Amino acid sequence: MALQVRKATKADGIFGGVWGFQNPGADPFGPGTRRRLSAVEVVQGLAPLGYAGCTFHDNDLWDFGATPAQRDAALESFIAALRNNGMTCPMATVNLFSAAIFKAGAFTANNRLVRAFAIKKAMDAIDAARAAGAKTFVLWGGREGFDYESSIYLERALGWYRDAVHTLCEYIKRHGYDLKIALEAKPNAPRASILFPTTGSMLGSIATLDPANQGMVGVNPEVAHEKMANAATFTAAIAEAWHAGKLFQFDLNGQYGARFDQDLSFGSDDIIGTVHLVRFLKRVGYSGLRHIDAHPLRTEGQKGTWTFAHRCVRNWKIAEAQVERIDNDPAIRQLLDELEAADNPVDSEVFDFSTPVARAKAVVALADAVFDVTGLGARETRFEALDQLFLEAMQGVDHEEAA
Repeated sequence: MALQVRKATKADGIFGGVWGFQNPGADPFGPGTRRRLSAVEVVQGLAPLGYAGCTFHDNDLWDFGATPAQRDAALESFIAALRNNGMTCPMATVNLFSAAIFKAGAFTANNRLVRAFAIKKAMDAIDAARAAGAKTFVLWGGREGFDYESSIYLERALGWYRDAVHTLCEYIKRHGYDLKIALEAKPNAPRASILFPTTGSMLGSIATLDPANQGMVGVNPEVAHEKMANAATFTAAIAEAWHAGKLFQFDLNGQYGARFDQDLSFGSDDIIGTVHLVRFLKRVGYSGLRHIDAHPLRTEGQKGTWTFAHRCVRNWKIAEAQVERIDNDPAIRQLLDELEAADNPVDSEVFDFSTPVARAKAVVALADAVFDVTGLGARETRFEALDQLFLEAMQGVDHEEAA
């Protein structure tokens, strides 16, 4: 039976970053191959495809150095376009990487005036974010790092970054904004090494913030960025953030391993990983932002931009259908039930470590516990059989009896 895939709608809560669809296809080896779209054109193009809304950097809407009047006019046009198309803006961010002033860092620049300007620019972007209705403000430190280690004071730079986050938290609280900050990790590109290269390192940095600000700060993991760090699966980073209570949102795209930042269409590179990501989010009941942060290939013209936009949401819906098929597959459910029963026998209930009371009882029980080490070591996990059932269910193949 063919996989039944529902059409993406605004109710799916998938949003697109304006910058990705504006991208004219330029790369380090050649100029753009298509016209750069305005933010309003992006909104109008995504609305019919089932996108719930758009997100933006400040300089996606107005040019660097624009006057306050120009910024206000651009922001008003963007907000009006969203409203006219029944869309919203749940997140915004700030460009602290394109302008020459940030060539050697923004929050971590050696120059104190550059650091101050970066914080000021972020404050202005926060104002714009709230005006657009955003509830999350993302910080990606594209230039926060080094090309030669001799050029950076690591003992100072990490503290400067923390000081900037503290300052922005205070700014948000002073203005009474209903806004949280999500930090985005990346190992490299555009610089040889970027500080806080993985979601795990970002989570560690949050733990060093003042307690009064820790609750306001979480993470924004990205598929491509984790794979650039040679992570085997993006879902592990998502799970780590979720368990820490810091999964504020995540960025979806495609990436072939630890290479340059590719930002391919979501779901085009890793079908299995995509399905496991969607299944994990379903199991934990995630209901937050699903965000497309990618851009069409340089090979595409303007029509290809919307083909790209459509396949990103389409691939999410295909993965949802595959997850539904997996979860309703009788053979998979039976094997999972058998493994669950085998891994959690009734006489093992005393070894529950999930609460303080349970742990106290378990510690007492462990004192005299005797384990069948040989038997446990010889047990059949049946992981090969389980994974084959998953693959067959994803592909709609009838199961045959396992060897």
